[in-house]
Amino acid sequence: MDLFFIIFATFLIVGATVAMHYEILRYASHIGPHLTIQPRMRIVVIIIAAFIGHVLQITLYAFAYWAARFVPGAGGLEGGLEGDAVDFFYYSAATFTTLGVGDITPVGHLRIMSGVESLNGLI
Repeated sequence: MDLFFIIFATFLIVGATVAMHYEILRYASHIGPHLTIQPRMRIVVIIIAAFIGHVLQITLYAFAYWAARFVPGAGGLEGGLEGDAVDFFYYSAATFTTLGVGDITPVGHLRIMSGVESLNGLI
């Protein structure tokens, strides 16, 4: 049951992050031509929008890692944890960007979500 919960939650997060990224880029490309700034700066606006989208996606995964602590048998994160929200965001950012530092590692079924997050971030 715990495995199915993690798989289901992972698919929900992937769907949410894909939709989030799509909507942010769609909105940025829609307003870009209407901005009264130099064309080169319009590209900067779109890059900033994409960056914000990535940060929001990382935050969504970080929240999922935090929430998984309360699901018995779901797994968790181990290693150099200090016990605050920064740990979950840091781990999520390292995983999303496929940096994979290794000072914090997933255990249990949460490893599946971590692997999918790397793939999601790569795409």
